[in-house]
Amino acid sequence: MSASKGKVLLVEDEPAIGETLQFNLESEGFEVDWKRDGLSAFDALCQDSSQFDAVILDLMLPHLNGFEILARIRPLAERLPILVLSARSLDSDKVKALELGADDYVTKPFSLQELMLRAHGLVRRGQWARASQRKPTDDFRLGSAEFSPASHTVKTAAGETVKITPTEMLLAQTFAQNEERVLSRNELLEQVWQYSSGTETRTVDVFVAKLRRYTDKPSEQSTPAIETVRGLGYVYKSSGKK
Repeated sequence: MSASKGKVLLVEDEPAIGETLQFNLESEGFEVDWKRDGLSAFDALCQDSSQFDAVILDLMLPHLNGFEILARIRPLAERLPILVLSARSLDSDKVKALELGADDYVTKPFSLQELMLRAHGLVRRGQWARASQRKPTDDFRLGSAEFSPASHTVKTAAGETVKITPTEMLLAQTFAQNEERVLSRNELLEQVWQYSSGTETRTVDVFVAKLRRYTDKPSEQSTPAIETVRGLGYVYKSSGKK
């Protein structure tokens, strides 16, 4: 039997969807722990979130919904990648989930092939986060903020120290390593989320907005450190943001 590619916590209350996802994830080489309600999933995460490399989370769940799980678990497991899989397709729901700490958002019905690609990307980011803790890279600046991969924290422009997710840290590193170069949304999806197409464009935009809250001083009226280049993507410029 080949070694597992990683362990995924699947939180889904619809039996048909859960069975399909479990079968396909296991066929891809993942170990799967399938929970059918929010409370049992939350208990598993509280007992030992480090046993999981990624989470696939439905929102509409018995006992404890996905929003509540995100709000409660993210401060305790900031390095754990979480993908929301939900029939709720409103932009407000997507933004809320991403703001609460989800790394990505997929709406039902979904492409099974695309979801498997995203699962691989999620697990790789979770494993990268653990490796970065064991072999941390140097701290780096982005705008007026200082990022520390070793602790997965950022000292913001406002002087606060904040725990951030692996996706936020990878996105910050990508901008820092590509200063003055315009990065398209597709490039960011490839380099950070590790899949090339099909994701919600809103995901990239929300994460860039989160980074700006760290990198830019609230009182500043000047151009943000990460600029929007209309029709092309984003570019990081350090000038004037010391």
